[in-house]
Amino acid sequence: QGDWSSDVCSSDLKEYGVDNVLNITSKEMSEMLCNFFSISEKIVVSDYKFDKLNTWLEERNMKVVKVKLNEVGKQGGLFRCSTLPLIRLWWY
Repeated sequence: QGDWSSDVCSSDLKEYGVDNVLNITSKEMSEMLCNFFSISEKIVVSDYKFDKLNTWLEERNMKVVKVKLNEVGKQGGLFRCSTLPLIRLWWY
């Protein structure tokens, strides 16, 4: 879990619970290392290099589809910004 920085709002921890909030550093935040795209309640798409996030999600029984998406971040966005509307099939 690590130490909780002052960036984390105590009301967020109270509302969601410590186990449901990923603690990241300011550097990780500025590098968008917590960015992912939800396909369903249990399936997400994430960059393969986001080890901390991917491990954290997998530990919570999420299926993480890991892709190489390093160039999109240079545009100031990431997953949501790089997709068109999808027809989502809900499967588990």
